[in-house]
Amino acid sequence: MQNSKREYIVAAGLILISLLSCSAISAQDPGGSHDNKIISNLRELIGKYQKYGQFTTDGVRLDEAYITEFYTLFDKNIFNGIYNDLNIEKRNSFSSPEEYVSYIRSFYPQGIDLSLETGSISLVDSLTKKGLCRMVVKARKHLTGLYGGKEIHNYDGDIYFFVKVPSSGLKDLSMYKITGIHQEDRFLRYMADRKSKGLYLGLTGGFSLTRIYYAPAFSGKIWSSSPGSSFSPTLDITFMITNGIGAGIGFRSSVYETGYSIKEYNQTSEATVKDIDGDNYNPVLKISDLQEVNTIRCNEIPLLVKTRIGTGNTKAYINFGVVYSIISKSYFTLEGSSVVKGYYPQYDVTLQNIPEYGFGTYNYSRSLRNDMTLTSKLIFVTSEFGASYNIGRSFVIKAGARINYGLTDIGFNKIRHPNDFNNILKDPVINAFLQSAAIEIGLSYKIL
Repeated sequence: MQNSKREYIVAAGLILISLLSCSAISAQDPGGSHDNKIISNLRELIGKYQKYGQFTTDGVRLDEAYITEFYTLFDKNIFNGIYNDLNIEKRNSFSSPEEYVSYIRSFYPQGIDLSLETGSISLVDSLTKKGLCRMVVKARKHLTGLYGGKEIHNYDGDIYFFVKVPSSGLKDLSMYKITGIHQEDRFLRYMADRKSKGLYLGLTGGFSLTRIYYAPAFSGKIWSSSPGSSFSPTLDITFMITNGIGAGIGFRSSVYETGYSIKEYNQTSEATVKDIDGDNYNPVLKISDLQEVNTIRCNEIPLLVKTRIGTGNTKAYINFGVVYSIISKSYFTLEGSSVVKGYYPQYDVTLQNIPEYGFGTYNYSRSLRNDMTLTSKLIFVTSEFGASYNIGRSFVIKAGARINYGLTDIGFNKIRHPNDFNNILKDPVINAFLQSAAIEIGLSYKIL
């Protein structure tokens, strides 16, 4: 009970530290206000795109001067594509302005009829960082053209111009360059990346059902088992590379526990055991009611790949990876009584009341803890899944589930007491693993 209280106190302390850290850090979009001159320049830039993006002055042939001016609207070093509004071939995008123009030359040799509602354009996002202002402008585009000289193609929809300009050149139209033109889905992915990528400090509380699993005890009918439960806080650091993928490392203190009971057992065991002289015998046990509880405490370091699905404030998450675990303490308790004898088949004799051989009457109290010697370092595979919700620009709250599955044998094959599983079960304990399933809720704060 005291350990449980201690865990809750630790969790509360970590939450407090996290919140204090949050309050000490300011997260502010470095983008500033945009005066009428900036909006005027953006409107003029889009107007030039409308003019030169028709590629013709007479509707009969392409105008090379217009094509040259069209190229000057785009940044030569940074470019992330042009949406294919010439979409006869169902192609998603062009990788460069030159590729877009090449398509025009091949399939629209008379140019296109293009209009943009420049009077109603809207600045939907801006970010100033390291002396560079990046902006996204939304506009309505209407396009009509004769594809291949045979088929009329129309496009009517919203498009998003990605524009960059040095902070020192906001009043100079020639400094405004287009770095991409996309539809809404690409813009939403861009905004999701903007909001999500970065470094996060998180605190998660998980309520776990745990078990120490070894197949002979679980599959047989001699012992009955019950899982343990524990509360385990996790402190973690996550770096989201994009909205969709990131990596994280954390720390938590976990408790794995399983209770076993055996009742009305009165027979000669099929297990074969060696005594202190090296002779084989079969334990003869009389157990009316015996309970055993095994407890293993671990300090764990999760190493995770983190994925997010969705572009809005609410996302699904799936995390997976490995957990490196160090056993800090392990013990078992017993409650009940038993009588233990030993049958030696080679001599056809049953020995009893010889304490040095482990034969006698035993009474156990749960108040006595018996230490266990186990494998000290363990590896788990782990997965986490659930939903997260962005609160403003900096906070993320999540709720979901976590599964840990041990890959390392904990070394549970030693006989620990006269009523041990290896003295009762025909098939000895060879491999034993730690497992847990948890529901969890957490809060993360973007610190960078």
